[in-house]
Amino acid sequence: MSIVNHEYVSVITTQSGNNAIMYKNFLFGLKRKNKNGSEFWICTHKVCNASIVTHHNLIIRTSSIKLDGRHEFEHEQKMDGCVYECIKSMKRRIDEDPATPVSLLYEQEVKKFRRENGKAGLVPVFDRIRSCLYNYRSLKHPPLPKSLSSIEVPHPLTRTLLNDQFLLNHNRRAMILTFSSLTAIKLLGENHHWNADGTFRTAPRLFYQSFSIHVWDEYSMKSAVYAALPSKKKSYMMNFSKM
Repeated sequence: MSIVNHEYVSVITTQSGNNAIMYKNFLFGLKRKNKNGSEFWICTHKVCNASIVTHHNLIIRTSSIKLDGRHEFEHEQKMDGCVYECIKSMKRRIDEDPATPVSLLYEQEVKKFRRENGKAGLVPVFDRIRSCLYNYRSLKHPPLPKSLSSIEVPHPLTRTLLNDQFLLNHNRRAMILTFSSLTAIKLLGENHHWNADGTFRTAPRLFYQSFSIHVWDEYSMKSAVYAALPSKKKSYMMNFSKM
């Protein structure tokens, strides 16, 4: 059965990164784009022939779809569109907060979903989508190094938000990483009083000690230099001081 429809739909991004539309809680994937600018979408169920034709996100024709939205080939509905948006928001948070545990991001987004929709029962439990979220994070971020010698700092992390140099030195022989900006170095040069300290508790994984230098300006104390050291031995401190 073919029906002429005049409803608007929104294009969403699936967990695999493909474009799709959600109509009556059924998911349709893009099959092709026609020369007249319309788009042909088919149901993502393997043996279902239901299809939708849209033009500028307006449904102009459906096929094998009943008036109540059910398909002529009976099968279960996919997740609601707002649930897909919730999962999409989780992935966006993974991009924005790479250091935050995925499980915590999931809990925060579920609570937000519950506030906005009154309930969160539609959202899959964490154990059902954890592999999807962790795989997404592993694709977006470099794998954790297994040794100091294998550390490669990705280019975006070597720059500040203003695109200035941030990785001051990567001493592969001494295994020392030093971060600072030209503005911070200039601030150090203009001050005679520095506050420097090393700590072991907050050292990054594989490193033994984190060392930082702070300096006062006319408003407050600022962090100027940060270094990750593989040991607290005096020789490593001497190598760091020479940089």
